[in-house]
Amino acid sequence: MSRNRLYFERSPYLLQHAGNPVNWYPWGDEAFETARREDKPVFLSIGYSTCHWCHVMERESFENEAIALIMNENFICVKVDREEHPDIDHLYMNALHAMGASGGWPLSIFLTPDGKPFFGGTYFPPNDSLGMHGFDSILKLIAKAWKSNRTELLQHTDTFLDSLKHTGAGRHELPGEAILHHAAGQFSQHFDPVFGGFLEKPKFPTAHVLSFLLRCWYRFQDKDALGMATHTLDRIAAGGIRDHLAGGFHRYAIDREWLVPHFEKMLYDQALLATVFTEAFLITGNGEYCRIVREVLGYLTKYLRHPDGGFYCAEDADSEGVEGKFYLWSREEIIDALGDADGALFCEFHGVTKEGNFEGRNILTARMTPERFAEKRGIDATGLPDRLEQCRKILLAVRDKRPRPLRDEKILTDWNGLAISAFSYAARALQEQAFAAAASDAALFILSNMRSGGRLFRSWCKGTTAIRGLLTDYAFFCNGLIDLYEATFEVQWLAEAQSMCGEMIRLFRDDSGGGFFMVPRDGERLIINSKETFDGALPSGNSIALMALARLEHATDDPNLRELIDVTFRAFAPEIEKMPAGYPAMLTALDYWLGPRREAVIATGCSEEENGLFISEIYRHFAPRTFVFLHRAGEAGRTLEAVVPFVKDLTAPDGKATFYVCENRHCRLPATDVDEARRLFVGQ
Repeated sequence: MSRNRLYFERSPYLLQHAGNPVNWYPWGDEAFETARREDKPVFLSIGYSTCHWCHVMERESFENEAIALIMNENFICVKVDREEHPDIDHLYMNALHAMGASGGWPLSIFLTPDGKPFFGGTYFPPNDSLGMHGFDSILKLIAKAWKSNRTELLQHTDTFLDSLKHTGAGRHELPGEAILHHAAGQFSQHFDPVFGGFLEKPKFPTAHVLSFLLRCWYRFQDKDALGMATHTLDRIAAGGIRDHLAGGFHRYAIDREWLVPHFEKMLYDQALLATVFTEAFLITGNGEYCRIVREVLGYLTKYLRHPDGGFYCAEDADSEGVEGKFYLWSREEIIDALGDADGALFCEFHGVTKEGNFEGRNILTARMTPERFAEKRGIDATGLPDRLEQCRKILLAVRDKRPRPLRDEKILTDWNGLAISAFSYAARALQEQAFAAAASDAALFILSNMRSGGRLFRSWCKGTTAIRGLLTDYAFFCNGLIDLYEATFEVQWLAEAQSMCGEMIRLFRDDSGGGFFMVPRDGERLIINSKETFDGALPSGNSIALMALARLEHATDDPNLRELIDVTFRAFAPEIEKMPAGYPAMLTALDYWLGPRREAVIATGCSEEENGLFISEIYRHFAPRTFVFLHRAGEAGRTLEAVVPFVKDLTAPDGKATFYVCENRHCRLPATDVDEARRLFVGQ
């Protein structure tokens, strides 16, 4: 088999293309220097290892000898893993939008040898069809125009670039509560009252939208915001986008009902959804939400965890060359595995029919609770959940014997930061120490394997690091470390977050325009140094940076952080005000910053059991603007005081655990029994 330059890369996605007849280059100086020397345009293809349509375009075009010949003769062809290089993906995806096209992957962009975009699209079929140009025709047309009509081909390039430049300079008013109301209203306008979610289809879970709505409920007692969030979570949990056997969620649904997903399973979706289901559990007490959180984190622990603690990127949509094949069932397969009685019961509960609900086979759903199902069937609900769960375990064992989808074994710092937050938050809310241990292991993995000289690396794969950390790596990891402190009360995590946020400010801050660039000061110079603010499938780096910094300022009372956060929110105010619903994670950070913010301090006594009662009581409640500290006696307490000075005088008289609730450092009279602490805490 022939091999191209990608054979020497680390990324699983790039290695998938190492045997293509296309003469691929990885992103770097060599590719663009060759393009300038040979006076050829660059064809840039951006995708990721678990992307279904990336696989399709590879099979149809990049493995096609005739098409590869056209590419090699007329273009310098560059492959990028978007998960390793979100900065490059962000830049050229925005360029595609500036051209008036919709985004998606694979992203296919044609560039000048200087990296300026002039034409693009996403997936192209190999040949002309239904009046549309195929990829082979597009390649020939662009190659001809480059040689004979270049001026006309490039006439709009500078216009595209001008539209990508970020204009955040200037000092504007700090956004207030009204913008939170406005954003919630915009989401309400696009809400699907039947199936939940927003817009018709496709439907993305966008957990950070739901987290924002939960904060609108908390701040304004907005029952509509709570209803939009919980109804969406209920419909997602009932649909085929959820893996009802192993736990976890697929990337998005192509239909209105959340039935048919794109079957890839991404680490970031699991982390964000586990977090919002935990939040919803705290608010509603719905035990099903708690069960889903345990399922999701169980899936991550069993299937996406490196033995030393970090979490892999994703599992593919395809197996044996077919999207979703691993997850689909016939009714006969289920009956064979479970027997007639249990099989029939399971099929009825999970919507399995002989005809199937997807291309003749079945995607499992769960449209009602076991209690509602039993009522509808006229049977006793006692023991039904356990019976169904046993059936799921049997079918999972059968499914695990099938050829598995590819697992992308890159470990990314930012996505692991999200996972650390999810495990930490669940550890607090569900009082599950195993989750805190998993979060600690992941943090140690990053610090031990993906940090050098105080600097983070973005990607790790099979023992090798690659690419200096981007803004999202620092921001998401810092926020995860703060969550980990609140789950474990080990001060080292708060100190690490403080150090890491300092590095983030030094490396990424825009001193003139406010906010943070995606690429560090000493990083690769792209044609535009992008500043990501819009919250898409993932929260933006600036959104989570603001949240991490706001929480750190809350803990440390650092006036320099206070000024930086204020300036950043003011710089982004005009963008947010144009379309508030585009910035739910940034508005979540703003909600935190606007306050009122509280400090809850448990000064530990002699009894660990007594201390634990206070901790478990406080963490039973949804309190998104409260920072919880555990002030231990002795050296451990002095270590916390070095980072959080205000706790110094909040002690436990006579060795009895004492609970303080403060607002902006002004503390009420403390409580020394749990019932009194509950009244003090919940009564705010």
